[in-house]
Formats: sequence, C-alpha cells, structure tokens
Amino acid sequence: MTACVKNHSKRVALAISASLVGALTLGAAAPAVAFADDGASTQALDPEPMANGDVEYKGGSLTTEYTYNGRPQGPVPVKVKPYNEDVERLEGILPKGGRKKDSYYYYYVKIENTNTNAPSTKVSYVNEYGDTVALTGVQVKDAEGNNVKPTEAGTYAVVIGQVVDAAGTVDNYIGVADTFTITGQELDLAQLCDELDATDSTFNYTGEDGSTMVSEILDRINVQMNGRLLEKGVDYTITLWDQGGKNQITPSTRKIGIGTKYIVKIDGVAGGAFDGQEVEREFTLNQLDLSTAEIAGTTQLWASGGANRPAKGMALSDAISTLNGIPYTDLGGGCTDQIELEFVSNPKDQQTSPSDVYGAYTFKLKAKDGATNVTGETTFTVWYAQYQALIDYSGEATEVEPDSFVVDLSDPDSKVFDVDDIDVYYNYATSGKKNIPANGYKIAVTDAEGNVVDDMTKPGTYTVRVDAEWVDPDNGNQFVAGSKTFKVVVQYSVDQDYDVFFSYKGQNVVTDTHDTYDGEDKTANMSLKVKVDTGELAEGTDYEVVYEKVNGDGSVEEVDQIVDAGYYNVVVRGITFAGDYIFDFEVKPQKITPSNVDSPFTVRGKTVLAWTGDVLAPDFVDAKGNVIPKDLYDVEYVRDIDEDEVGETVELKDKGKYKAYLTTKDGVTNYEVEGMVKVRVTDAKVFSDVPSAGEWYSEPVYLASRMGYMTGYNGTTLFGPEDTIKRGDVAVALYKMAGGHLQWDEVVNEGGSTDDVNYKTPFSDVDENSYWAQAIQWAERMGVVTGYDGTDLFMPDATISRQELATMLYRYAKVADLEAADVETDASELDAYADAGQVAAFAKDAVLWAVNADVMGQDVTALRPADAISRAEVAAMTVRVQPDGRLDFDDMMDRF
Repeated sequence: MTACVKNHSKRVALAISASLVGALTLGAAAPAVAFADDGASTQALDPEPMANGDVEYKGGSLTTEYTYNGRPQGPVPVKVKPYNEDVERLEGILPKGGRKKDSYYYYYVKIENTNTNAPSTKVSYVNEYGDTVALTGVQVKDAEGNNVKPTEAGTYAVVIGQVVDAAGTVDNYIGVADTFTITGQELDLAQLCDELDATDSTFNYTGEDGSTMVSEILDRINVQMNGRLLEKGVDYTITLWDQGGKNQITPSTRKIGIGTKYIVKIDGVAGGAFDGQEVEREFTLNQLDLSTAEIAGTTQLWASGGANRPAKGMALSDAISTLNGIPYTDLGGGCTDQIELEFVSNPKDQQTSPSDVYGAYTFKLKAKDGATNVTGETTFTVWYAQYQALIDYSGEATEVEPDSFVVDLSDPDSKVFDVDDIDVYYNYATSGKKNIPANGYKIAVTDAEGNVVDDMTKPGTYTVRVDAEWVDPDNGNQFVAGSKTFKVVVQYSVDQDYDVFFSYKGQNVVTDTHDTYDGEDKTANMSLKVKVDTGELAEGTDYEVVYEKVNGDGSVEEVDQIVDAGYYNVVVRGITFAGDYIFDFEVKPQKITPSNVDSPFTVRGKTVLAWTGDVLAPDFVDAKGNVIPKDLYDVEYVRDIDEDEVGETVELKDKGKYKAYLTTKDGVTNYEVEGMVKVRVTDAKVFSDVPSAGEWYSEPVYLASRMGYMTGYNGTTLFGPEDTIKRGDVAVALYKMAGGHLQWDEVVNEGGSTDDVNYKTPFSDVDENSYWAQAIQWAERMGVVTGYDGTDLFMPDATISRQELATMLYRYAKVADLEAADVETDASELDAYADAGQVAAFAKDAVLWAVNADVMGQDVTALRPADAISRAEVAAMTVRVQPDGRLDFDDMMDRF
C-alpha cells in the first residue's frame, strides 16, 4: 500500500532557522572548571556562543515533518557547533542519571500554550507565523520518567544543552530550538461502510420508522481502511453536509432525503492516528429495493361470508407480517405510503377469488408510480385458513431478539438451535393445543448466500423458515396454515485478553514484543493460538494470521516474512469470529559498537596504523574482532593532538593521534553503527628488520605477530623475514594457531626452571625437555606432522621446504575444520606454474589444495616446492589459511 495524499493537513509552516535548545531547564549555573579526557583543563562553554550555535542531524539534515505511525519518531541531533567554537558531539538523549559533565544532550518538548513546565527564558522557537516566541510545553517522557522520542501527533521542539556541573545540571542551551511536526496519517483510503460490515459500502433505506433521521444515519455510518474498521470517536468523527459542503446537516434537521447526495466529512481526532486530517466522501441513502426484499405474509382466517379471504384490494397491514425482518407496524410512512399490493392468484392458480379456497394466495408487492423511497417489486404468499398454525421455538438456544438467536460456540453452556425443537401446532376449539404432524409442515434452512443446508453447528448466519399447510382429519378436515422465520447466528465469541495467545521464542506476549535483526525470519519463532472454553480454534478455518509492515507514513502492507528492522503488526484475523486482534512487533537494528581499528601493527600492546604518507582507509572491528562492513557506516576523523586541534575534522593521513567517529550510513536500517575509536598513525616498528609498510611481507608478518602465530627472535627486535625456519618452529606456530599455550613460555615468563617441562614424542631426535617438544607431541597426535618414512626421526632442527609446509597446513586445516579445508580443487590450476612437475608425490594433494585455496603460489609463475621456505613466507601462508586469529583450543580438542 502506498502513502495517501493529504487533503486538509493542519501543517505548521515553520521558518526553521537555527538549532535547538532548551525549554524546561534543570537549572542555570556559572561556567565550571572541568577536565578533558587527556587531563588538560578546559572550561564549560559560554552560554552566548552556545545560544547562537548550529546543529547537525543524523542523516545530514533536519526532518521537519513525520507521519503518525504509533511508534516513536523524531530527528536526532548528532553535533553542535557553538558560535566561533569547535564542533562538539552529542552524547545522546538526556538520561535521568549518569550525565557526563561538559557533555551535550538533547530531549524533546511538545509545544503547547501551557506553563506545565516553565521554560528557560533563554529558549525560544519560530512559530507558524514566523515569530520567535518563548518555548512552552511538556517534556516528552515515558511512564518511568525517561526522556524519549514522541509518538503522538503534534508540534515538537528539539532541545539541546550542556551538562555544566557534577550534579547533572543542564544549561548553555541553543537559543532557538528547531521544531518538527508529527502529522496524522493520510485518510485518503478511508471509505464509508454500513454498520460494522467493512465490506458493505452501500446504504439502503430500510423502511423502518425513524431510520432517515440524521442521528440514526450518523450512528449507522462507520469508516474502514483496507478492510479494517476504524474506531469512531477515537480515530475519527463524522459530520453530514449538503452536496455543496456549505451547510451542515445536524440532528436537529431530523430527516434526510432518500436518493439525495450528501457529503460526509471524516475528521481525525486530535492527538490520534489521523490528527489534523480531513477527507470528504459522498453519501447517498438509496431506495429500498423490493426485488431483493424478504417479505413474510400473514395468515388470514376464515370468517363468515369470506370477509377475510385474501383478494384484490386487501390492505397492506392485513397482508404483510414483516419486511426484511421489520414488523409491518414498525414501518414508516415513507415506506408504506409508496408501496402497493396486486393480487396475483389463489391456491388454484386462478386470478380471481370468488369463493373460499384455502391455501397460499400469491400477491405482488411493488413500488407505486413516482415513488422516491422504494423501487422494484416482488411476490409473496398470504395464507388463507380456518385455523392459524402457531410456530414456536422451545429449545435452549439464546434468543437475543424476538425470533433471533445466537449460538456462541466458545461457550460450553451455549445450546445449538435444533429444528427438532420447533413446535408447530394450532389451538383446536374443543380440545385446545393440537400438534401438527411432521408431514403437515416444511422446514427450510438456508445460509447467508441462500444455499440450502442441513447443518447449523458451523459458524455462519442462517435463516430457518417454517411453512405449515395441513388438513386436520380429526376436525372435519379443517385447514390449518401459517409461516414463520427464525434468524440464527452461529459464531465464536473471542476476547484478545483471554482467548488469543501469542508467544515469541516460548515467552507469552501480552501486547507487544521485539527482537534484534539477524537476517532470519522472526515468524519462525512465533506461535499464535486461539483457545475458547470449548477448545482450540483452527488456523485457516476459524482465523488466519497476517503479518503487516508498518510504513513510515502509518500505512501498512502485508508481508510473508518479518526479517528487516522496523515495526510490524501480527494480526489474528477472525473467520468464524468477528474482528482483528493485533500484536505489535518490532525488529530493532543490530547495534554494532566499534572497538578498535583493524591493523596488524601493535606498539606497546596497542593497535596502530602504519604511516605510509597516503590517506588511510582502515577497517574497524567490534569487541569480538569482527570486521565491520564499510557499507554500513560513515567515518569521520578528528585530530586529537592538543587542545587547540580537538574537533578539527581531517583526513587520516599524517602521523599522530585521531578520534574516529563511526555513524550509521544513511539508508542503512538493519544495523546501527555508533561509536568512537582512538586511532594512532605511526612509523614506529615492532621488528627492526620489518618495515611497517613498503614490503610485501610487512602486513602478513605483523598480522602473524599480532595474532600470536609467530614471534621474533628472543631477546632481540628482529623477526628475520628472509631467514629459513626449522621444522620444530613450524610445529610451534601450528600449535599456537590452534590456541595452544607452551608451558615452556609460561615457566620462563614466571622466572622458573624449564627442567621439569617434559613432553614425550615418538621421535628419537626430539628432546622431551626441548622448547618445541609440547607442540610436536600435539601435532603428531593430531596427525598434522609425521616423521621421515622408515625412521623414528622428526628432525626438528632441519629447515622446512615449501611443499612440506603446504602438507602440514593442509593436514592442520582439515583437523581444525577450517573453512579453507573445504575448497574444491582443480588440477588445471597447477598448469600455470612451470615447475609443477617437481612437486614430490607425498605433497601433490597438499600443494594442489594450497594453490586452489590461495594459500600458496600467488603472483608467481614458479612454486619452488623443494626450496627452503622463509619465515616471512610462513607468516604469509599461516594468516592466509587462518585469517581470523587463534582458535579456541579446548573447543577444537573436544571436536577432535
């Protein structure tokens, strides 16, 4: 569904000038001494620069108009720039407690001409006439007293101020507060409907006395949107006007004309969903159409001389019992004065009535020539008999009106309407009540569509017509006749508070609940049931469950899934019971807080960026080390060198300290990225022989170091990137990748003796007290390393070749269940290398895997499989096969 076009919206034409600031101060205070994060002394801002400051909003600009959707909404300020001062960032909406001194906050005020909350004389706003006036109104808070975004329709101010002391006092407001409005939803899709039937948009004259009175018409008219009834008096009010819309037709006008066009004005109730909205709809009360009317005729009893015999000229009051269920005595003159009877035939199909012939007489009821209130014609039956057949219902079904019954299937004590409980009899003059046998009458049951049915236990609206026509052989063949119609409504009575059950993830939901976006369909966790006293109703038969996305303009559209962040309705729509039962569901955006910059370089334990002389565009990671996708956020860098430069927005290029502010990119709805990360750009080195940039191995060496896979030479600042590496050292690197910790290192770090650090292996040349014995023991047990064929030797001091490392990494990837292990291999990939034929038989599968997994052979034309591998190459291959850091050792061993 698309948004509706507004007809007569009460918009406030605001001349938005400066920014916000606040009414409803918590107290004024003189500037106080404060201390910045770096310890430098600073002062709270002068009120005057703040009062004339500018404000920047999330998304880049101030949104001045929103549409009511029943959910919180409003512009969010993110920066404030006091006059001639640096830009300051807002902490957020003003909390009840935990306010940070010298920080900036905001809150919302609903603008009203009231002194409910006395505003600061420093704060004003620009009204609808362009005048700057003092801000008065009510601060927007929830039931617990927390400042929140507004929900109701109205005009609001965004108030920004600074906390000026340790007590949390807010002052230094911006002098002219920005304003915005929440207007009512569009009513363009609103349609009139008759009574409570949202599908019936046609209004017909009923003929009942008083039914054309204005008060009755206004009670009868309801409004629906998209098949759902709006609530009169809560969502809207209606008034009736003449065709030109100039004169209101009030109840004192008494009656309206049938067939005359009128205008119904639908006005949204102030503060409600349609506040300030008005639409007009044509309304006509159409003529009563006799061709579709249901007429019940009377039974006329014999009188001497045939006085009561049905015939031409018979009075309407003698012939008609009810018209569409309305007794003839309740029909108004607007109906009875415009209809007439015409005799059609007697029971012998004769068009005259010369003698007493008992049975069904056929009459035509039609509109008189020139009738304005009634049209069409129909035929019906008038009985002529010697005795009146009396028809009563003696069962226990609930009678709500004469001859109208309701069967509540949700009530175990409610009784069904059983036709066997219909008594058909007459009062015999000498013996009193005498039952008419079953062959003396007929019972016909029809549903709302006119289909003949024989089961009234299922929900629906039924008509039960009984026609009696019997000759009593015990009473001189006296003729007995009569008819009667019963209305039976079979339905469930459902109460949302007691009968409709909504649970989410196993927890009962009373009215609303929420979850966080994770890309999964939330409906899979929903359970909806309707249970009444007589049992559980069936989805698809008794009700359907519909999911609706609530759009920003308040309109809704049906959806098959609930995945994306936003507001939704979970609707239980009755089939065998009336009404829609709605639960609110919100998918909140996934909040991502940046924790650090993503870099392989660390200085004194802190992650830094390597200075290159070019503009840097690093990634950022969350607290778990996950890289935050760049398409989710915008980032702004502020120099953090000294007091004078705090607040200056610059490129991330020069050496020094920065603050990186990440904010959600405009248009991103499923994620909310907010936070500040301190960043340092430096040319300092961890390893004196590995530059921070400029060499192909700079980044992988520092990554391997940061992730703990490899270290430099003990007691030096050297890494030895071009040096070869021993087989024992490779086993140590693999053990650390798996999350293992060497006992040898722990003992040395604690200043202890390594004499008792012993790990036996099956290899005769591995000293169980050696530095790498623990790692080799683990690697052998896991099948990651083996000795040399036909020997019990591992040769830990031997240099390792490129194909040997590929073999160890291949085995490790499978044991560790790494994603890289699942790479599909294509033997033709080796054709790109001139020396592919030199790969040893034992290493062919491993080298083929390493090439296909982009672990080996990148940007080269030779594999050099038998060449000794350098420490830099080992660093590069380890971070390629396992780029996300050390594994959880215990978890890996449990899986193994």
